Amino acid sequence: MSKITFYFAFSVCLLGWAAQSSASEEKGIVETQSQRIARLKQLHLDQIQLTAEKFIALENKQNNSNWQVTQVNLKTLVPKCAEPLTAGWAPNSRVFHKSVAVYCAKSVSKDIFKTWEVYLPVTIQKPQQEKTKLDKPEQEKSKLEKSKLNKLK
Repeated sequence: MSKITFYFAFSVCLLGWAAQSSASEEKGIVETQSQRIARLKQLHLDQIQLTAEKFIALENKQNNSNWQVTQVNLKTLVPKCAEPLTAGWAPNSRVFHKSVAVYCAKSVSKDIFKTWEVYLPVTIQKPQQEKTKLDKPEQEKSKLEKSKLNKLK
């Protein structure tokens, strides 16, 4: 186990244990340490995902676009953020394709990852087109073919 993984797991355990142990004991719920870590990690990843989705929704509304953010990688390990997460377009020099960057300006960790960024790729969804009517070039082509047939008769 790497030091980073150990420190992250340890800090998540301490943060979650203090808040949840009394509530769980009152309800008679017994939660293992690994279950608690997994639950807290999922809550944190959900916050990252939600921040990116809010940014994309605002961008789509302002620019009349149809971007969709991909799911956050479940292997992402970053400490909880002490301040609200922010999001913006990732700089082109840092990623290979269009991505949203979720930023943490100050994490709860004092040793590692004092600030961090997570990049989530985005894709564009093309709207469904109705094909009830022919496109103009196809309409003109069919008119020309009809006129040629009429001339031959």
